[in-house]
Amino acid sequence: MFKTPRVRIARFDIWTVLLGLNLAISAVLFAQSPPPPAPAGATPVIRVDTRLVVIDVVVSDKQGRPVTGLKKEDFSIKENSKEQTIKAFEAHLPSAQQQALPKFNLPAYTYTNVPLLPVDSSVNIVLFDLLNTPFTDQPYARAQMVQFLKTLPAGQRVALFVLGSRLRMISGFTTDSNQLVVSAKKVLPHSSEFLTTEDDKQLSEDQITAMSQLAPNASAGFFDSMRDFLADEEEIRTNMRVETTLSALNALARGVSGYSGRKNLLWLSEGFPVNFGPDLDAVNPLLHTRSYESFLQDTSGLLSSAQMAVYPIDIGGLKTTGVSIQSTGLGASGFRNGSSRYGAMIGRQESEIFATHAAMDEIAKDTGGKAFYNTNDLKSAMTRSVERGTNYYSIAYTPENKALDSTYRHIEIKLDQPGLKTDYRRGYFALPNPNPEKESAQRLKAAMQPGMPDSTMVFFGAQVPPLKPGEQVAAMTYVITTQDIAFTEGPDRRQRAKIEMVAVAWDHSGKPAGSMSQTLDLALKPETYQTVIRQGIRSLMKLELKPGDYELRLGVMDDATGKLGTIELPLQVPASIPAAK
Repeated sequence: MFKTPRVRIARFDIWTVLLGLNLAISAVLFAQSPPPPAPAGATPVIRVDTRLVVIDVVVSDKQGRPVTGLKKEDFSIKENSKEQTIKAFEAHLPSAQQQALPKFNLPAYTYTNVPLLPVDSSVNIVLFDLLNTPFTDQPYARAQMVQFLKTLPAGQRVALFVLGSRLRMISGFTTDSNQLVVSAKKVLPHSSEFLTTEDDKQLSEDQITAMSQLAPNASAGFFDSMRDFLADEEEIRTNMRVETTLSALNALARGVSGYSGRKNLLWLSEGFPVNFGPDLDAVNPLLHTRSYESFLQDTSGLLSSAQMAVYPIDIGGLKTTGVSIQSTGLGASGFRNGSSRYGAMIGRQESEIFATHAAMDEIAKDTGGKAFYNTNDLKSAMTRSVERGTNYYSIAYTPENKALDSTYRHIEIKLDQPGLKTDYRRGYFALPNPNPEKESAQRLKAAMQPGMPDSTMVFFGAQVPPLKPGEQVAAMTYVITTQDIAFTEGPDRRQRAKIEMVAVAWDHSGKPAGSMSQTLDLALKPETYQTVIRQGIRSLMKLELKPGDYELRLGVMDDATGKLGTIELPLQVPASIPAAK
């Protein structure tokens, strides 16, 4: 999917940004009087028409080890076989290999989304899929997930989600391994009402075969009709799994779309009933995929726009074929229509295993990830997924074909160095965006959810002093840097910009307890604009809350570009002290 340039490619000077924030915060946040209100006045909304396609590329050698140190000149890119000009390039390394950031102390009760510690440029989402996984395989997979989280490298930000009848977040993004382990241990095995397992299929065939033996004079067509009925029922349940799975992937992509950079989705499952490539029904021709074509394209576009690479991990481990331990074996014995029932069962199982692995490979290929199957070492698969997802290169280009015609655009990236392997998203659907304002509002709403990582596309700082007993109004003083705000000069030489500011307080149960929003319509005179560049954009918001402990999430969005910045901080509203009698 085409996307506006919401990803910071050029490296920023963190010390300069922090110093600028400190000067602005010192001058503004500790002033005796509140910041002046922003200039008012109707200002036209100006949106950027330039569209970038951003591709994350993982480069590995013949042994599968990440390759670092490559430059922009080492890459070439084509779209639908036509050479494209690389507009921006950035190499990403794990936090352990990054240069230490300068020590910097912010004023008291002051928070910022400028990174103060080295963190990985990518974030990781572990999706434990109960919907598409048999009950019997879930406990082992959970144990392997816990072992992976116990050995999580420092600086890795991970969030945990569970997919059952709906998507649930069980832990927001954190680098705290202990917190993640505690959350993972709370995941309980659950039988999927929409999943037909191998045991189910063999038991059903056992029953039909037993009935046919008890009624030898009944027509074979009667029992074939029973099998057809079960097949139709399975297709209905498969379609339900497709809808639920696509809805979950949509929600995940929207939830992290406000955060710049790569997102690695570690999808722990035993069934992958979707495909995002140009041949939507290639993997499972029995599935009526065409009815989901629009949904699949939208999901593919969201994953592309969110820079989400999918790493499917088959938690069924090393696959085998044969009679289930739950089966009597009756349905696999003898012959049916002149063919061996056992041979037909083995053929079906092998075909289903092949289709599952093919779907995994397609999902990984179409999103820039990698599939892992035929291994019982799920912990190693998760570790390798994260390792691959933290060593990568970001390449951005403006397509020569500007048409938004919903067609699939094939992408080809080549290196001038032989013997290296590249993994990247192989294409995208050039989908039109009929309502950019709605899309920006949805991304802002998603970015304001609790537990999401701080978005750093717009740097800002805020001071939120602690409340005294009896006080219930939190004062939030924002200082927004101008380097990521798209100002435009009007005929009157005034610099114009429109900024949305939001504050949401979340209670301990994850429900919103209060919110406040404010729109800054800026129309600055040249001399005022120069002052704003030096001191930042300043504004004050207040939010009234009941006594309690909250997670306060602050956000800003540049209306012209859709760039976001968010901060999350703890806030306590103390109860009033009873008056002395």
